[in-house]
Amino acid sequence: MLQNVIRALMILVAFVFVLELSAGNGICSDRESPDDDAVITASAGIGYYNWQMKYATDFGLDTPFDHSIQPFILKRFEVKASLFFLEAGASYLTNKINEAMDFEEDPEMREEEDPLARQLGVFAGIHLGSYAIKTSAVFRKFRGNIKSNGVRRTLSDDRDPLYYYPETGDELVLNIGDEVNWYTIFRLYEIKLVKGGSLSRYSWDFGFQYIQYESPTQVDITIGHEDIPTGLPEVPSALMYSKYRVYNLIYGFHNRFFFRDNLYLEFYFPVIVGINRLENSYMNLDPHFGYPMTNLTASTVGQVALRFVTGHVKIEIGGDFNLFISIWNNKTTLERDLDYLDQKDGTPRTLEEGTDITVRSWRYEYFWGVYAQASAYF
Repeated sequence: MLQNVIRALMILVAFVFVLELSAGNGICSDRESPDDDAVITASAGIGYYNWQMKYATDFGLDTPFDHSIQPFILKRFEVKASLFFLEAGASYLTNKINEAMDFEEDPEMREEEDPLARQLGVFAGIHLGSYAIKTSAVFRKFRGNIKSNGVRRTLSDDRDPLYYYPETGDELVLNIGDEVNWYTIFRLYEIKLVKGGSLSRYSWDFGFQYIQYESPTQVDITIGHEDIPTGLPEVPSALMYSKYRVYNLIYGFHNRFFFRDNLYLEFYFPVIVGINRLENSYMNLDPHFGYPMTNLTASTVGQVALRFVTGHVKIEIGGDFNLFISIWNNKTTLERDLDYLDQKDGTPRTLEEGTDITVRSWRYEYFWGVYAQASAYF
């Protein structure tokens, strides 16, 4: 389904290019959109979104668990206002329009199996000549589940149960086919300086992000401290519910390409790099800048929209893509006993509190989708 939607969008964009070029209009970027001077803009639409989290080991065929999430159909709503040198607004995405707009912690959600995706974004800005200072916050609430595939032993094709270490309490033993529910509250705060302002045909921005969220994390644990892996990990594929704190620098650029005065393609592409801190009931993984560097994050975002503006109405179709990479290679010490299964023969064993360990992981997260939206502006 998604491939058909993307293919339709590509065909539509190509058709517009050919139509405009054949009409002799050409493409230029020295115009403003008719809605740039709007005081109030209200929008509603629908989107098809997908989220997935993978680890470096997942690109093989022997993954210990499956956390693929079914695509979401999200309703989109947005309102924004501009007056003189000030602007502000909010956006809301949800797959459950009949539920309250709640972003607080709710332990009962852990017991529910029905997938949930919800996002609230708020922003404000002030324009100072050709510059602008913008602030924004994004809150996401997400619920999903993880299904155990078992962990293959190193010396045979036998599979042992997957150990899941939750936020509190003892580990859970997940046999093949067992599922565990989880949810997360994601919070992002951002401030940036924009050259050209939000109404510019071309602009760039530079700023800072702070992110906090919780989610299950797969890590490999080796006994002792080492910079470079010298053998197989003692505890591969330990699945731990962890808390994150992420500190990012962001640089992005925005531009428009006009086919005619009221039809244009707009895009925004930032590059984001930073460091993170991971903690759970067994360990704390802090960043350090020696060799090897660790707790690194890198991400990029692509936002593209084709917009048609007429009278007091704007119609648009677009797409969003977000790739987020996290790398850990930490030397630390266990803060409590860790029970696990020996990967050679499945014997139950325990790493005692105070054991020196090296923790490694390489995680990829994808969030992408396409949408259609209509706006009224005044």
